[in-house]
Amino acid sequence: MGTSSVDIWDNDDAADWIVDLLDTDDLGVLRDSLQPAEVEGRYLEAPEGARILCAADTVRAALHSGQSTVPGEVLEWVRNHASLDFRSLVPEALAKTRRVLANQSEVRELWEENQELFPAWISQVEALIASLGS
Repeated sequence: MGTSSVDIWDNDDAADWIVDLLDTDDLGVLRDSLQPAEVEGRYLEAPEGARILCAADTVRAALHSGQSTVPGEVLEWVRNHASLDFRSLVPEALAKTRRVLANQSEVRELWEENQELFPAWISQVEALIASLGS
């Protein structure tokens, strides 16, 4: 997972995810991202974790646009698809975002290696969880 900041959108996996999202007109990419092949208790690879965070933040953008950190093209996609039922994705977005923070998550492990930036990353993901839960 190439990254240059704690922003969940500032990595190679997120850039690839955006391309996939922009090529669709339904919630399929979001649903697929929030339902990776892994099951609880198994190791969550970084690409899947990054896609979970992107999908969850896109759901947040649809429900609470002022709190979102999504890039402009994702926000435009959300606005153009406002009739979709984003709210139906909230339970899965909450559960899977919490899963990214849990043990056996490569994204978490990668951020833990950077003791200086890890607290900022955790704070950002916890803010995402809080806003989805509101």
